[in-house]
Amino acid sequence: MTMTFLVDVQKKIQRVDGMIADLKRTALANPRPSVFANIRSLQKEQRYLLQEFEHFAAVEEEDVYRYRLINATRPTIGALADAWKSFQEMFTATYQSLKQGSAPTAGKKKKAKVNEFSVPIGPQFAWGYSYEGSIGVGLTLPRRAGRLMDDPDIEKATDIIFSLASAGPEGITEVARRVGPATVTAMYRWADVHAQNQLGVGIEWRRDLTVKREVTLPLEKVVLLRDSLAKTTIETQVIVTGELLAVDVEKSAFRIAGDNGEEYSGTYTDAITREHRAVLPARYTATISKVTKAVLNPDEEDVSEYRLVLLTQL
Repeated sequence: MTMTFLVDVQKKIQRVDGMIADLKRTALANPRPSVFANIRSLQKEQRYLLQEFEHFAAVEEEDVYRYRLINATRPTIGALADAWKSFQEMFTATYQSLKQGSAPTAGKKKKAKVNEFSVPIGPQFAWGYSYEGSIGVGLTLPRRAGRLMDDPDIEKATDIIFSLASAGPEGITEVARRVGPATVTAMYRWADVHAQNQLGVGIEWRRDLTVKREVTLPLEKVVLLRDSLAKTTIETQVIVTGELLAVDVEKSAFRIAGDNGEEYSGTYTDAITREHRAVLPARYTATISKVTKAVLNPDEEDVSEYRLVLLTQL
């Protein structure tokens, strides 16, 4: 029954929104005090309806996301659709990373097989309403995702998105290290869609009538976020047991074949010295630091850099 009320409030919000738009056009041609009074009255009713919508959404255990596009001068329908679609894709990538484990592995990345007919895994945003005053929409997202209890990864995914979007250039690397490349790449594409279409963005996440997180990114901050994400690298450490194949003292380079079937080559600083010489051929346990670009294009190979941190002969 509550869902029926939710749909009814949706219709009322859209009706009031249309009336406000009509009165604003009238005010441009005939700016009478009575017209402005009617606009203020309808805006008050609109605020009440938005609160009523959030009330019924809370009863239905759905979160509300207010998504507002700013700095927009007559954006195209395609730009609006791409902005909303990229937001859904960013949430889905983050949610899937949490479900599957986001920590990058040490070996070479294997490209996933893509099924063009596959359905995205994870909760999907639903249309709630649009509101007057900006290009703004209210989206709803169920907290349960088909389960009897709340899905904690829905809240975690939202927190990650807000943390990454508001981290700033200095904090992005730390957040990226925790969430993994899939989320960083999805956010880069989301920011790039907005930057390409000259759109800033403001997002509010509301749960149970309370604003839990919010972020506002004017266009210049969207561009800064996109460019910072493009430069972000993720550093991880892996311990490899295998055979040391080569050492180039002049170039401070190494090559080792791991028992896991992977081969690693890179540079070192003080893992091999006069006091700590390497013997060839011999088996070692190597601690290797791997630095990977967080954002990869679909057709780009994973070119990671490896640095030998510690070498222990078996």
